[in-house]
Amino acid sequence: MFCLMTDTEPKTRRILQSLFSGLDLENSEAEGSSAETEIAPNPLLNNQTIDLTSEDLIEEVIDFEDEDAYPTWDFSNIPTPLEGIDILRQHALFSDVSDESLKALSQQTQEQHFAANTQLIHKGEVGECMYILLDGQVRLSMLDKATRETHTLLLGPGQLFGEIALLAGVPRSADVFAHTDIRCLRINKTDVEQLIKAHIDLASMLTTLLGERLVASGELQRVGAYQLLSELGRGGMATVYAGVHATKPLFVAIKMLSHELVYQGSFADDFRREAKVLSTLRHPHIVDFIDSEEAYATFFIVMEKLSGVDLNRRIQHEGPFDYDLTRSILRQLASALAYAHDHGIIHRDIKPSNIMFAGDGKVKLTDFGLATHLHVLQAITPKNRPLAGTPVYMAPELILRKPIDHRIDIYALGIVAYKMLAGKPPFVGKLREVLFHHVETPLPSILDIDPDIPQDIVDFIERATQKDPNARFQSAHEILDLFDKATPQEAIPEMTRITLTYPSRRKNLVQQAVAALKEQLGDKVDLIIE
Repeated sequence: MFCLMTDTEPKTRRILQSLFSGLDLENSEAEGSSAETEIAPNPLLNNQTIDLTSEDLIEEVIDFEDEDAYPTWDFSNIPTPLEGIDILRQHALFSDVSDESLKALSQQTQEQHFAANTQLIHKGEVGECMYILLDGQVRLSMLDKATRETHTLLLGPGQLFGEIALLAGVPRSADVFAHTDIRCLRINKTDVEQLIKAHIDLASMLTTLLGERLVASGELQRVGAYQLLSELGRGGMATVYAGVHATKPLFVAIKMLSHELVYQGSFADDFRREAKVLSTLRHPHIVDFIDSEEAYATFFIVMEKLSGVDLNRRIQHEGPFDYDLTRSILRQLASALAYAHDHGIIHRDIKPSNIMFAGDGKVKLTDFGLATHLHVLQAITPKNRPLAGTPVYMAPELILRKPIDHRIDIYALGIVAYKMLAGKPPFVGKLREVLFHHVETPLPSILDIDPDIPQDIVDFIERATQKDPNARFQSAHEILDLFDKATPQEAIPEMTRITLTYPSRRKNLVQQAVAALKEQLGDKVDLIIE
């Protein structure tokens, strides 16, 4: 006899239900009742008698979520009752989707059968669904725009077709026929859109799908006014592409935000609002924000394309930086943060990989994908605020979901400084360990790594990384004051190059104009004529 106490937590009930197929937990009495329910034994468990009211068993099942506990259980002989989940799980498209979300998706799929030579998709029609082929073969007929030749492609079990419909309501690019008798799963775009609202991790499949189709496949190579050229890099929250304006000689970097990020709460509305603010930021140490685009159910940020490498890569290749270079980089970044914070913008993801070296050796702060206006953050209840950023550089108040402001950027900059001098961040390890250390563990002294570090840099790191934001620098301007007092920086003359193109017959006139300008400027500026 199986015996289940129905006053167990809903979370525990869900885990038990997934472990013991065939148990009808839904027919037990209402939650909160202390009545016992007798349930027929599952023949797949070889008539074992298991008392599900045992506290030890309940605790073990709860701990089953810890992957270290997996080897102590063996349910390999118990097939899952949902064939749909098995089918979806086998596809790379769903690799980042939880079982719970896959179950919800599988319940919305429709198994369909088609006889050989049946046309499933007509070229030119607007797509509203995608298919996963289970058995048989389908035939795609596509026209090559360059050669005007028709090409035929055969797909087999496990492959997708019609999937672009999930990303955009665009016309189908090919005719699709059942090459043999086939069996397939149909997934409707509207069903996916509704499911994502309740199961945010389903959005990851849209990012995976779009990443496969952009650039490489040749199917999707345009985002708004920009042509995509190649992939530059990929991270947990975004993918960056090289691009060029369709009608101008403007080469750019285009960042595609993760669909999971886009579907979080009010992110989409916030991003549209912040894009307008970011477009106004113009600073020598902030990457130029050129444009933003909405396409394929996500957002794209268009930025200037820098030719240098990022700070993280330089640390990896060169090791700890010297003191003067470290101080120079911190000055430049503090200047950028002071400017952004004065405009109400909090970066929220300061880290070495978001700091780029330009061609002239100066650094620029990049990736404002998580940047938020201060008043927007203050309007969100901390417990409802998505935890976004990079854990190694997260301030304690961000981890604890307390109210946050621009001082989280100052904390992160202190951690960046530590890494520049030590070659590694102060806290490393598993995610939980890193987060715990940021909240509870005092920062290891940078002097233990290098006792000769100048006092102004030591003071900066120690004060910037205080657990209490009130004990940190209260603004980036204070950071600049610290470095200016310790090592006054001579003003670097700014040189502006002006090129004049004129007919040779105007040479005397131009020379007279330049001479008059030089006389008018006097000693205020050096005018160099080349």
